[in-house]
Amino acid sequence: MQNEGAVRMPDEVEMLAFFGAEPQQRAPSDGYWSYAVTDASGTGLRLSFDIFERSVQVVLSLHGEESATISHEGLAALSLYRTNTNSVLIAEMLSADTESRLQIEIDPRIRVRWSTLLVR
Repeated sequence: MQNEGAVRMPDEVEMLAFFGAEPQQRAPSDGYWSYAVTDASGTGLRLSFDIFERSVQVVLSLHGEESATISHEGLAALSLYRTNTNSVLIAEMLSADTESRLQIEIDPRIRVRWSTLLVR
């Protein structure tokens, strides 16, 4: 099921609280934001998303060297939720036959999970 409505997302204050930093780049009139953070072990994460193009990208690095780039189209929503120990950012991507989910935790260490399921 494709989502044709607006991308739901947290406001910039909520994103600031999650990342602990202002966006590295932002162009709200273009629907684009990019956030970067590095944890104590040297693992880096750059999350960028475009709500008009409905895309999200994660770049992972270790001690400044990029190790993985993952991009996905069909962004439907970004949301934040709090567990007992930390906050989690969720990105949901929808297409005609798949539902994908990205989960990001940054405290106490960066952790990223991607999953895609076929739907019919």
